[in-house]
Amino acid sequence: MKIHKKYFDDEIRWLFNIDELLSNDDYIYCEIRKGMYGLKQASILAYTKLKQRLSNHGYPPITEYNGLWTHTTRKSIFVLCVDDFGIIFLNDEDKHHLIETLEK
Repeated sequence: MKIHKKYFDDEIRWLFNIDELLSNDDYIYCEIRKGMYGLKQASILAYTKLKQRLSNHGYPPITEYNGLWTHTTRKSIFVLCVDDFGIIFLNDEDKHHLIETLEK
């Protein structure tokens, strides 16, 4: 999945140094590893489950941006859109922390 820089407002781009993660074509590329296709309730089920799981591990939801979570001490970003998601991280340790949280 690719997300164009225009979908990140200036505050989010500044806060998480989004411009450093951009490829030459102004997109951030994300790997999608899992989905729940064909289930009408998939998006609300995924959102509810993720909100609880992420909050319990230091990723509170950002109330101003529905479907966006950031870690309390790391610069990791997690975004959920319908039944797809994206992860932005600045180092492998942060990546592994979020992946381990999601796998629990």
